[in-house]
Amino acid sequence: MKITIVSLRDCAIYLEAHTLRMCRLVSSIFKIDKTGAILPVQIADEEFRSRLKQLDILGKNGFPETIRYELNNIPVNSKFIVIVGRDYQTDQIILYRLKGVVYEFNGKENFIQPYAERMEQFSSNYSVCIFNGQGRMQYIGEADKSKRVCRFCHRSAPLTSFTHKSHAISESLGYKSLVCHEECDECNEYFSRTIEPDVVNMHSFLLSLCGISGKKGIRKTCGENFKFWLDRSSRQYNSQGTFMMQLKDLHIENGDIRTGIQNLPPLDTSSLKYIPQNVYKCFCKYAVSCLPQNQIGFFQKTIDWINAPANYRRLPMVASCSVDYTTPLFSLCIRKEQDYRYPYCWASLNIANVRYMFIVPFSSQDRYSFTTKARYQFFLDILRSWFPVLDMQPMQLSSSKPAHTVVDMKFTMDDRCKLGRDYFIIDKGNGEKEIGGQ
Repeated sequence: MKITIVSLRDCAIYLEAHTLRMCRLVSSIFKIDKTGAILPVQIADEEFRSRLKQLDILGKNGFPETIRYELNNIPVNSKFIVIVGRDYQTDQIILYRLKGVVYEFNGKENFIQPYAERMEQFSSNYSVCIFNGQGRMQYIGEADKSKRVCRFCHRSAPLTSFTHKSHAISESLGYKSLVCHEECDECNEYFSRTIEPDVVNMHSFLLSLCGISGKKGIRKTCGENFKFWLDRSSRQYNSQGTFMMQLKDLHIENGDIRTGIQNLPPLDTSSLKYIPQNVYKCFCKYAVSCLPQNQIGFFQKTIDWINAPANYRRLPMVASCSVDYTTPLFSLCIRKEQDYRYPYCWASLNIANVRYMFIVPFSSQDRYSFTTKARYQFFLDILRSWFPVLDMQPMQLSSSKPAHTVVDMKFTMDDRCKLGRDYFIIDKGNGEKEIGGQ
């Protein structure tokens, strides 16, 4: 059973149940008619929220925790749409139109309609493949191991092997359900120790803050003077859990925790180094992993660049923006016509609560490199016209010099907070103290 849920939240929600028991549990969340069918219009009232507790049972059967979180954060008493039998992940135009209907149901101005029209214009320029990093498994490429050819080194058996599961997008970013059959074991190992760690280091704090679960669970971010992680063992209903921070330089005099926190030195993330160009390479490696088979030949120069050591090259800018959800979504857009004003291929990648929109460079189908200010500004303006609700800002990822993400975190504590009730402190010895709080 597939279900699409469109609410006042920015992102649609997708549910999928594979067994009869799961179908019954999912159906029990929603109001039904006399025939037992789920009503298409629901209300996020207290009764609905009490039924959401059924998801605690589903959680023990591999049901994504992010889905439960998204459902519980549909605005209180608002109406939302439930569509059974289809998911519309790949049809953004329908999603925009449904969003407009939801706004009308809730007595709000339908300002979505112009976006749907812009998306229709967008779809006339590009074919779009959308991949959800959670939910049912999606396999890309040749299923028969004996017939596979690696997309990155062009070798096949017996010169190489395809024994390990190669995630099209790093599992550490929360993309658990996308597998590329056509990445050999050697290339998979090579990328895992070269360019993929750069992406994780760049986003380490965000991954911990947003509770993104990778292969080994939620990431613990470790800097020179701190450790930070999300502890879900103490999670209560409708909460993500307890944020934990271990600090080396927390000085508490006369039990005055508030002054100690306010005078805390900056978090030192200098050990979490990354090379900006490696981040761009890894983004493009994800795109190549998700390309349709008949498109790979157009990106040989892209693949050569991904495999080469990082040396400064002038690359297109990358647009980034914040989003208010953490769903791992990846979109791959391929130009339909020979209108060379537009890049042949660009992609959208969600990491934690950040979305990146980037051009896949060096395609043989491009006439321009989109590295000049005028060329890239044209593309950025087009993106902003297609997605006007997103505050996209350009960033440069051409450098081959190591960098690190600066975390500017300020701590304050309300006078009403009580030690042992709202927060706790554990002295770890050697000057380290561990702080936790909801």
